[in-house]
Amino acid sequence: MKKINGIIISLILMIFLSGCTKDENSVGYDSMGEPLYLQISGEKSIGNVYSFEDSISNYYNSPILTIGNREEYESMALLKFNGLPDTLSEIENNKIKLIMFVNKQHGSENTNLLIWEIGEYWEEDEVTYTAATDTSEWENSDLFFVPDTAATYNSSQTYSEGDSIIVDIPVERVYSEVDGKMEVDSLIAEHGIFVKRNGMNAGESDFIEFYSYESDSSRQPRLTFRYKSDEDDTEYTSWTSTSVEDAAIYRSIDDDLGDYDIYDGEIRLRNISPVKMFLEIILTDAVLDSIIINSDNGVNNYDQEFPVTINKAYLNLTAKEDYYGSTSYIYTQPAVLTNSEMIENQVEIPEYGDDYTLVSGVTISQDSLLSLEGDLIYKIDITSELQSIIIENDDIDGHGLIIRSTRENRDFSYIDFYSKDDDVTKAPYLEVYCTPPLGD
Repeated sequence: MKKINGIIISLILMIFLSGCTKDENSVGYDSMGEPLYLQISGEKSIGNVYSFEDSISNYYNSPILTIGNREEYESMALLKFNGLPDTLSEIENNKIKLIMFVNKQHGSENTNLLIWEIGEYWEEDEVTYTAATDTSEWENSDLFFVPDTAATYNSSQTYSEGDSIIVDIPVERVYSEVDGKMEVDSLIAEHGIFVKRNGMNAGESDFIEFYSYESDSSRQPRLTFRYKSDEDDTEYTSWTSTSVEDAAIYRSIDDDLGDYDIYDGEIRLRNISPVKMFLEIILTDAVLDSIIINSDNGVNNYDQEFPVTINKAYLNLTAKEDYYGSTSYIYTQPAVLTNSEMIENQVEIPEYGDDYTLVSGVTISQDSLLSLEGDLIYKIDITSELQSIIIENDDIDGHGLIIRSTRENRDFSYIDFYSKDDDVTKAPYLEVYCTPPLGD
């Protein structure tokens, strides 16, 4: 009986629901007011482009430390450890081990490192090659040109992610004998050590990325050894400290990092020395109206006195084959150029606040390169930025996009994109999802 009742109830529900279903238009489909997808060529949407160097500074809390060089840029690591024993009687095998864990190796299999003490106070969140803190420069300009007595590490092998490099630091580099006891070097105890490549070829790329203190605790750099406090001790005591502060700094051996270059007609991003890119947006509301009317979307009569509603917009860039990424993702942030003089007159570097601004707070695109018909495409969300550029009577008079990597100064990642001067078939273009206003 319960089974029969259940069937009856189900039939009643089916009849009720079918009666509430909206009938389809039997005489045709009205596309007015429906969202549209538009792929807009660079010829109709993007004008002048160029890239420019900018923003030499500290990258704080990086999970990697880069040691080595990419072309003329050299990067080195600073490491600080806490709690080195002040006075000892003996260190096992007279060796102190520096252990660093590999994230990625790029270039040759020859790894030649130099390790030396840091002679001055520095701050992790402010240090650069020229500045030790936010208020002081390095007093010793030769600090990072290592003397012949530095500890060394030489290896000829390929390292994989997670492998460790163990550097034996001679005990005399850290401890000195005083009155029959071993006393710690005060500079190393207070300021730590730096590690750099021994020799570099400015025409090549040869570096290793190591995990930093900000990474997983099992892969943080560490200093370790076994010691006896007194000569009467029968066993060694183990001592280990992961880095309590670390940073990567870099320099250029060819030019002054502060002399910023401009790359006319080129579209590129680079983290060391940072390069941003500019793209002029020539798409207007009137041009967008024309594109919609002449498209195959069936929209040919709507009120053009009101602007099109942009629901979503993407800038599509095609990457060139020569690129490097510390990770498989690219992190970018678009802003809007507000100074129209920067479009034609490219003798000055745009300045944030004066020449360009963020539209809607911190908006970041995070994506990997998408393989599309043999091309590598990177898409950047520019919805708010495009809205502010083509819509009149808002509080921003926008003329184009300034796009930066959010990992500037972090690593050797770089990428170049095709411009119309390189290959018009791979030039930047826009994808726009929009809704036209209803007609009468």
